[in-house]
Amino acid sequence: MSEIDFKNRLIFGNIFVKKDDSFILLNLLSFRRMHLSKQELEMLFACKTKLAQGEELTKEEDNLYSSLLSKKQIICDDLRTRFIESKAKEHEEKLNCITHRISHITITPTFSCNFKCQYCYQREFQSKNEHLCPDAIDNICSAIQLINGTEDYCDGITEVVINGGEPLQAHNIATINRIIEHFAKPGIKLTLFTNGYNILKFKDEVDFSKFSAVQVSLDNVDPFTSEINGVNYPVFQEVLAGLAYLKKFDHELTIVAMFTRELLANIDEFIEGLDSIGVLDSDRCQININPIAAFGKSTLDETFFTIDEFIDARRSIKL
Repeated sequence: MSEIDFKNRLIFGNIFVKKDDSFILLNLLSFRRMHLSKQELEMLFACKTKLAQGEELTKEEDNLYSSLLSKKQIICDDLRTRFIESKAKEHEEKLNCITHRISHITITPTFSCNFKCQYCYQREFQSKNEHLCPDAIDNICSAIQLINGTEDYCDGITEVVINGGEPLQAHNIATINRIIEHFAKPGIKLTLFTNGYNILKFKDEVDFSKFSAVQVSLDNVDPFTSEINGVNYPVFQEVLAGLAYLKKFDHELTIVAMFTRELLANIDEFIEGLDSIGVLDSDRCQININPIAAFGKSTLDETFFTIDEFIDARRSIKL
């Protein structure tokens, strides 16, 4: 009787796994499975050796092999060929139903940022002094055109997102303008993700009216921005001024805040600041205050709120 070859766990299209004092046999085509004793598995290996060498099986071996064939645990060559051909046809039909066209694009001009937010998952990449040059946007358009098989790279494109890092930095402006040039078209939603600090700084270099939507991160009032955003300069009023500038373009405007205890302690001042620039009265603006979460390594305490505390705090803000 042949010994069990634990290095080669494949036998007659089945893989076997030891479980306690028996073995589980799993067919890799049909996924049928059954338990075999150690003696039965040894006998099956003997069948494999003898059949390969053209030798006759014993009655006991033939009974086991025939039983596994009848139960389709072992699939005969003819049936296996038909099964594979059937599956190949099925996969081909499914693949033909899948569209390979690109419709949504996210472009990250850089991972660097003028903030060092404690919760940001990209902080570990900030040391990389890398950014996309404007020519890279031309290459992206050529790739889209090739993949989508269209004469116009914009055909089928419905949304383009610019994120970072922080996109609104001096070394990204030419690239952002190239993105606007290529994708600020009817039928395409062009969205900018930013911390908002440099909106006014670059208002004469970037045509913000071309964006369909802007998402701005704003986590607290000063001086508490330094603790979560990792900067030693005022942020709140500068971002509010940028938001006020954006508001005149009637964008979809989303303000995202990380919900810390410090924000809750200063929530009245935070809401009053937003109210002062009129975003609370606009149906084109929304404020998302999210549970505290650190993406990657962070010094933030993520246990600021119990569930009940969080619900109560959200209710107070809603009121």
